[in-house]
Amino acid sequence: MSHMMSSGSGAVDQFMAWVDASAGNVGRCFFSYLIVRQNLGVALIKGALTMNSMDDLFPYCHRSISFENFTAGYLEIQGGKEAVIDFCANLVAGVIEVEGHKIRMAPGPGYSLTEIKIDDPEGMLPNSSARQPRCKLVGAMHQASFGLVTDWLLRAADPPYVSLQDLCTDYRLGSLSLNAVVDVVALQVAWTDQRSEIRDGYLHLHVALMKGLDRILCTVGYRMIGTNRPIRRGVFQPTQFTWKEEGDLWLGTSMTPVDPGDVVQCFTTYDGRAQHQTVVMDKGHPQNPRRAAYEIYDESLDRLRNWLAPPADQQGPKQHEFEFAVQTLGWLLGFGVQHLDRRFGDSKAPDGIFVCDAGFVVVECTVGPFGPDKLSKLLKRRNDVRERLAACGHSGVPVECVIAAPLTAQESAVERRSAAEYQVGFVARDNIADLLNKTYPLSNANQLFAELQRKIRENKELFDQDPSLV
Repeated sequence: MSHMMSSGSGAVDQFMAWVDASAGNVGRCFFSYLIVRQNLGVALIKGALTMNSMDDLFPYCHRSISFENFTAGYLEIQGGKEAVIDFCANLVAGVIEVEGHKIRMAPGPGYSLTEIKIDDPEGMLPNSSARQPRCKLVGAMHQASFGLVTDWLLRAADPPYVSLQDLCTDYRLGSLSLNAVVDVVALQVAWTDQRSEIRDGYLHLHVALMKGLDRILCTVGYRMIGTNRPIRRGVFQPTQFTWKEEGDLWLGTSMTPVDPGDVVQCFTTYDGRAQHQTVVMDKGHPQNPRRAAYEIYDESLDRLRNWLAPPADQQGPKQHEFEFAVQTLGWLLGFGVQHLDRRFGDSKAPDGIFVCDAGFVVVECTVGPFGPDKLSKLLKRRNDVRERLAACGHSGVPVECVIAAPLTAQESAVERRSAAEYQVGFVARDNIADLLNKTYPLSNANQLFAELQRKIRENKELFDQDPSLV
């Protein structure tokens, strides 16, 4: 919901109440900023206040970097929750002090906020595991100008940045606008711990809560999904957990019986605000019948994992092994799969075609780096499929394309950006691990196809904005 400042102090009161409810006593709080020095003083262009962090958010950033009349940097707000509340009170007053400078939300005498958006939905993803609620404080226009000249100034900076957006990404500032804006983000304070599991006919539930928060306000809602019965729903109340201290956290444990093959979707909530969602399953008894059958011959998918992404100390997979493994992964995820092994067929064909009710995916596999030539050939193969479908009266069937490679994120930065530019889905080593986890529950290939389309579209938009963002 959005509150205009002109409506009175109600929006400020609601924002401060939101901060009081969202800030923990243990986590770290950081404020990053981009400011500009002008004739009327120092004005804020963009700020980001991140609460409840368990880690240093800026381990590789300089405390500040200046170029021309701009400065970007960050600071850690010391003093716990009360210090965070005091800092936010200054934010809504329109003036904050950073590194000895009084920074205003906009130049001139009228520097107060113009709008507060509480629980702003911008940046939320439908299938994200953490909610990360945020508020947006909007000031007047900052009147700073930047463009290609600014980007070239940054390329000569120490350390260098390729563009202003690259700098903003490093300092977690997000995108810029014509107005001074501060994003206030509350990282999750409670979550279902990864040690949660289904074992021996019971759900062993572990929930983590930051110290300093009231355990009586922490609950976990659940959906217990079986194969041949209606979904069971309920809520674990705080009194159903046994709590113990673990470092900076409270860890609560509880148990409840489940039926064979059940999958439990958990929603961790604190003080009425959903914080985290996850799925807990019996990894020894997958709900997905395709995986259950396949594991008879490849227990825990050990052989498939080695073909897809072998450990770092082992030799990488052979091309034909990786191709076969990618096709098998697609089948486990619910697609109809046709492996077009070029050793026994047309060398101009793709490595495979995945099919679901929502559309087709033309798949190319490679065990090493790739460039524009390979992507151009993949696009040609996708267009061949589209043209053939249209000729047979199926012009409305969506056809996407994906290239898979067992490369790490660090190894594949160039390839990832090239794929985004060509509007090709890219599956790397990190994505493979995530997709393997999605083979436990009942498969939903149509949902995966929709996620692929969304990801291709988002990566193209990021590339067009700034390739370094991909």
